[in-house]
Amino acid sequence: KKAITKKMNKKVILFDLDGTLINTDMLIIRSYMHLFDTYRPDYPLTMQELISFLGPVLKDVFPRYFKEDFDTLLKTYHGYSKANISRFVSLYDDVIFMLESFKNAGIKMGIVTNRFKYSADDVTSPFDINKYFDVFIALDDMTNPKPHPEGINLAIERLGVNKEDVI
Repeated sequence: KKAITKKMNKKVILFDLDGTLINTDMLIIRSYMHLFDTYRPDYPLTMQELISFLGPVLKDVFPRYFKEDFDTLLKTYHGYSKANISRFVSLYDDVIFMLESFKNAGIKMGIVTNRFKYSADDVTSPFDINKYFDVFIALDDMTNPKPHPEGINLAIERLGVNKEDVI
C-alpha cells in the first residue's frame, strides 16, 4: 500500500460516518425491518423503501410510517440496533490505514454525522477509530441535520480553522 501523500494542501478532513467509514447499511435496514415487524407487521415493505431509509434522519422517516410516539420508536430501533452491531456493521477496507496516514501527515480529522452521539459511539467503538478524530459532531450537537451546513460549520469552529483549509 502506498502512503497517503503529505502534499495535500488541506489541513482538516471531515468525514461522514455511515456509508463512508463504516458499513451500516444492513444494520439500518434490519433495524427498520424490526420496527415494521413490531408496529406494522402487515405492512408490505418494499426493497425500494428499505433502501430509502439509508440517509434520512429518523425523525423524518418515523412519522411517515408509524403513529407511535418518537421516543417509543427510537427506543425500539436503537435497542435492536445496539444488540446487532456485531452482526451487521463492518469497517470499510483500508479505513485504519487511511486514518493513520492522515494522522501521521499532521492532518486533523473530524466526523459530522446525523446519528445521535450515543448511537455513533455504539457503532464506532468496536473498531476503536474515535482516537483519530479531533472533533466529533453528532445530531445532538446540531439543530439542523445534514445536508444543512450547520454541523460542518460547528466542526470548523471547534477546530479553530478556516473553512478554506477543510475538505
